[in-house]
Amino acid sequence: KAYQSYQQTYQKATGKAWTPEKFRDEASAWTFYGDDQRTGYITIKNQGQFVKLTTLAGSLKGAMIGLRKLLSENRPVWGMTSAQLVPIFSRVGMAPVDSRTSRCVVNRIQPFYFSSPATIATDGAVTINYSDVGAATKYLIVNSQMQSYVNGFSCGNV
Repeated sequence: KAYQSYQQTYQKATGKAWTPEKFRDEASAWTFYGDDQRTGYITIKNQGQFVKLTTLAGSLKGAMIGLRKLLSENRPVWGMTSAQLVPIFSRVGMAPVDSRTSRCVVNRIQPFYFSSPATIATDGAVTINYSDVGAATKYLIVNSQMQSYVNGFSCGNV
């Protein structure tokens, strides 16, 4: 059921989705948070002291219940999301960063997460060309605990 929710959500949002095999491979490293009926969820991947928000799928209401559960743990969380979801994430404590910060963070993480160079627009939108699903434009979002870390980054002239 998790794959079907993912596939429907991503097909609707982007026109593309991973294969079931790729989803299973990726999901094996994720922790799922959602509503009790499992109609919607978010997933995270632990990255040492940070948590990366990796997926939102199914019912938005269920996914937001999951996000609130995650944020109640008071851990530094970051993720990337579409422009359409930025206002929804902002309402529950995951705010987009400014374009300078986006450029700084993406430049630091690019070698670890993206197979090709990302481009960053003046509004902070990050376009990534994925080898399996093509180009996607997303915004970097962080919670207040992650913002504290991001504020301490030395970015120089980015």
